Amino acid sequence: MTLSGIGGFLAYRHIHQSRQDRLPTLIQLLQDGYRVFFKEMARKLAWVVIGMTILLAGLAYVLESSIIVYNIISFLLGLVFIGLPSLTALSLIMTLVPNLSDLLKRQNKKSTILLLNTSAALAFLFLGLLFTGALLVDWYFGVVGMIGFVLAVVLVAFFLRSAATLYQGAAQLTRDLRWKDGIPVDERNPATVLAMLGRYLSEILGFSSDLMSSYMFGFVASLFAMDLIGVHSEVQSLPFILISIALGSALLGFGMSRFQLRFTSQNLLVNMIYFSVLINITAVSLLFYFIPFFDYNLPLFLSYVLGVLGIVGVGLIIDSVSNPHKNPIKEISLSAQFGIVPPFLKSYSNACYSNGLMILVLILVMGGSYMLASFLGIALSTLGVLSVSTVLILGKVFSAISKHIYTLHSFIPMETNQHESNTQTLYQQGLGVSVIGNGLSAMIGIFSTISLLTLVYIAFHQDAINIRIVLDTWMLLGIGFGVSFFYLYLSWISHGLNRSIRGLKDEVIRQFKELPFLLENNAHADIKKASQIQSRYTFDLFRLPGIVIVLGPILLAYFFNASVVFGSLLSVWILAVCNSYTWANYADMNDTAFRLLLSGRYSGSEFDNFKHIVGSRNITSIFGNILAPNIIMMMKAVTIVSMVALIVLLYP
Repeated sequence: MTLSGIGGFLAYRHIHQSRQDRLPTLIQLLQDGYRVFFKEMARKLAWVVIGMTILLAGLAYVLESSIIVYNIISFLLGLVFIGLPSLTALSLIMTLVPNLSDLLKRQNKKSTILLLNTSAALAFLFLGLLFTGALLVDWYFGVVGMIGFVLAVVLVAFFLRSAATLYQGAAQLTRDLRWKDGIPVDERNPATVLAMLGRYLSEILGFSSDLMSSYMFGFVASLFAMDLIGVHSEVQSLPFILISIALGSALLGFGMSRFQLRFTSQNLLVNMIYFSVLINITAVSLLFYFIPFFDYNLPLFLSYVLGVLGIVGVGLIIDSVSNPHKNPIKEISLSAQFGIVPPFLKSYSNACYSNGLMILVLILVMGGSYMLASFLGIALSTLGVLSVSTVLILGKVFSAISKHIYTLHSFIPMETNQHESNTQTLYQQGLGVSVIGNGLSAMIGIFSTISLLTLVYIAFHQDAINIRIVLDTWMLLGIGFGVSFFYLYLSWISHGLNRSIRGLKDEVIRQFKELPFLLENNAHADIKKASQIQSRYTFDLFRLPGIVIVLGPILLAYFFNASVVFGSLLSVWILAVCNSYTWANYADMNDTAFRLLLSGRYSGSEFDNFKHIVGSRNITSIFGNILAPNIIMMMKAVTIVSMVALIVLLYP
């Protein structure tokens, strides 16, 4: 609660100290797009919440189950605790960008402090409020009542992450079409403005909500582990203590970065992450040394440390292939001079290499923690992986906003050389944590989901306490259902993306034909109308996938058994491991190469290699920035709905 209060104070301070000067035109257009997107999302989300509540209430009435009633209450509470930070983030979006842009005209240090404070405000608000809500729900309803809370978090995250990535992807691909009749791709083109808006939404709200849903998966997995072994109530507080230490370590890391700014801003965010990890491991080691939770404290501590080292290791793997200052990105950038195919293949090779190493790390962490402390070790290693969530959100918000400011000033001329230098410096600081991308988010989602799946399997197969998974006929049937749904989901998303691109393209052509003087740059595009069309296309494409995600697991549990449900979840998880992480890094590498060329490196943006990298980037972004996050969110959504179905129908 204290940490969420700190975040709230920082947010309040920056909202109410903002200047009320007239906003630049482009920023005003972006704000119009924000409002339309959130209005449309709120309307769609309200209908889904009403439908989900009616469905759960109907099941509670028919089955006369008090557990469902508890989960309805926790579901509604979860909507509150995930909705409040999202609305606060929207308020910060409305005020921060113009004030930060204005501050960069004079000095860089204060702008860095402002951006760092705002990033911390969002990170502590998101995870502080979420942790507070989880604490209250577990206190009143226990671990079974937590399912409704997690369902709410995943539902909102699904809307923010999946919808924002599709919104941004469709706008970016529309912008880069081959336009005729002299239609430009600058701020006069609605697709250009919506692409900037969508990237901001997907990289801040989408990424944060994705990470928060993984956070709750790991937390519930640890509670399940405690419940399965029947520990005393004092020991059941261990997950809460570990999460509190992780949040406190993040706060100390933030304080260290503020102190470092007095002397230098070099490697600011990277140092903050490493310092937070060091403080976290030190505090947890002292906790296990002085407080005997179990007779085997050392294996539990080592399991937690394995999780922390696992996420750091994956971060280093991603950094080795996507860091703009290292050879792989340089090779991708230079290979673009020979066409679209060379950077395409080079980045794919690096992504497969990275995925192979990630799976090896996953096996070592999961296997090592299980050998150390059985399934309780798996749960604690997951908490170790998630211990860096706060600083990852902080770093990602900082990086995304600095990138957003840099992109804005490619359309809004900078007034002085100092203004340009300050903006470039802030952008380079954000690039220092380019490792925090969709690849890292995918790995965290994969790890937290398999941890929860393992413990759910044990809960419903008590004879599998040693995790001996028998692939009987029922489980094989479930694997078939899961594989089928995975590829149907990809087909629906791809088809919807194509429709969204066509719809936005038609709207862009209509505006340039019907709006007087728009082509001559003496009028502004109707961003409200364009954003409304784009938002409706985006949310409408989730109708059929959403129905299948909700009803599919329920029907499998009703007509078959737990083995079929678990088999379907296992196949979805395996396919997500094989695709999402690779695709995410695939796109991140091409995007980094694109931004290096855009900033003037390796011959800059004036030659053919820039056009080639744009083509390669657009192709890979479909997989990495659109399909990969959607796969991860689908995997989480199916998992949590399956848990509800199993608890309600098979064990009422």
